[in-house]
Amino acid sequence: MTKVRPAGRLARGAVLAAAAGACFAALAGALTLAAALAIAQRDQGGRLFNSDHIQAFLLARDLLADPASLFAWYLPPALFAVPDWVIAVILVASPLPQLWLPVVYGGVALAALAFAAGAVMTVCGLSRPAAAIGAAASLLAVLMLAIAQAPAPGGIAALLLNVAFPGIHGGTLLLGLALIAAVLRLLHREPGPRAGAMPAILLCALSAAGAFSDLFFMLWFAGPAVIAAALLAPAGPPEQAVAAHRVIRLVAISSAAGIALQVALFGLPLGYFLGTMRPPGAAFQVQDLIVLALHSSLLALGEQIHVCALPVAASLFDCTAPLHAVDHVAALMRATFAAADWLGIAVLAAAMLSGARAAWLCLRALGGQRLEPSQSAEILFAGAAWASLTAAVTLNIIHDTGALRYLLPFLAMPILALLIPMLRLGQRLARTPVLTGMALLWAMAAMQLAPAALASFRQLATADPLAACLLQAGHRTGLGDYWSAKAVMFQTGYRVHVVQLTVNGRFHRWIFNRAWFTRHAGDGGPLAPDFIIMRGLDAAAIRDRFGAPSRKEECGGAVIWFYDPAMAMPEG
Repeated sequence: MTKVRPAGRLARGAVLAAAAGACFAALAGALTLAAALAIAQRDQGGRLFNSDHIQAFLLARDLLADPASLFAWYLPPALFAVPDWVIAVILVASPLPQLWLPVVYGGVALAALAFAAGAVMTVCGLSRPAAAIGAAASLLAVLMLAIAQAPAPGGIAALLLNVAFPGIHGGTLLLGLALIAAVLRLLHREPGPRAGAMPAILLCALSAAGAFSDLFFMLWFAGPAVIAAALLAPAGPPEQAVAAHRVIRLVAISSAAGIALQVALFGLPLGYFLGTMRPPGAAFQVQDLIVLALHSSLLALGEQIHVCALPVAASLFDCTAPLHAVDHVAALMRATFAAADWLGIAVLAAAMLSGARAAWLCLRALGGQRLEPSQSAEILFAGAAWASLTAAVTLNIIHDTGALRYLLPFLAMPILALLIPMLRLGQRLARTPVLTGMALLWAMAAMQLAPAALASFRQLATADPLAACLLQAGHRTGLGDYWSAKAVMFQTGYRVHVVQLTVNGRFHRWIFNRAWFTRHAGDGGPLAPDFIIMRGLDAAAIRDRFGAPSRKEECGGAVIWFYDPAMAMPEG
């Protein structure tokens, strides 16, 4: 007769293991937070307060005040809703200082990444959750430390920092890791009528959330998962083939549902099209959804033809189009080798080795040889990596350094795949030396990062010079370009309101709240702008549209045009 006590001990052991895993993830977040602070200290917060990154916190503030304000935003086709909005809402609702939110987000995101990578390793049966998360946290700690200690903040490896910021596909990477864990759990599950119920639910939720949040999720993770499942179907017992077909159906249907939900709510780029169709001051009514739903599909189709279909068609009919993207990627690789960027070279080498290893495993699977869960994971990791590179080249979307964010899985997934050989080696070693070495590694990393992290914390105690200058001068409303407007609003706690302008002085509606063109984001009052931040604007066009300024001054490193009396807000 089985005793209850051992089962109770087993349950307590599972709880303790889960708690240990959570502690490892929290420590990883703290350590990578220190690394992010160290890097932020070097580039003077340029990454932390980038308009593309902080818009998640601006949106979160609006959602907490009025959830319906979501429909007042001009949103991009890539919403980055999950997990970016979720984490941002939690942080904005917390008592943390405003200026700390971006860097704390980085710590949370990297801890979640360690947790997700550890979950994949646990599903593969390579280790218990706590040890797997600890290994993932250690790998991320080494990577962040190497980036922080690099001679320059740029380079291939520095692109991996995108995983620590909202609105830049890092959340998509996190969802992709979770999807891989769910796919592996279904493909290699233990027999039983209900063994795959929870992984199937998780798979559906992740596929829908990923497709809803970022269309690149389909290209980077959902598509490769479907292809890998079809490939692995014959390479195993009959139940694995059934599971593979189930994975294909669930991923395809759930992803389609996620896209349909985005079309129903926003019409993909509907928020942006609304900005070109109606004046900024027009109130948004619920009945607008009914009317707009009738032609949102046409708007979405038009945008997708313009953004996606035309480049693809150009690539099909102009064989030289993808070569431009190849040229940019090749130039980056040549620059990496020319600069002796050893960290970047290591990242590229990991990508090449991961692809070669996955190709060999695919050949084994096609030959009917059964693969272990960890080997299936290697195929999924490499599939996501090389799918991102293939998509970038096919769509010809790599035009400059900023567009290299579309290669995030190509850089990150092979690095995370190193956890598989790490944990295999750890299985052959004694536990105490491994844990001791891990603790020493973390301690050394913390000591290396501490000085720069502390300096960055002191730096984050005040806003940047431009925001501080405008705040001290008592100005409350002005105009500026996309890169200045949100940064000033965020860093002044919405006490200074800046309306976004295009380079020629027209309203720039991209990722902006419609109400902010007529009402102050802080106190809700009417707008009477009395300054223009000239950074990134055409002086002649601004003079023609707004007139000559009363005076010009340098404020916080930027040229400011001041108007006395204040201007009336123009139309459009």
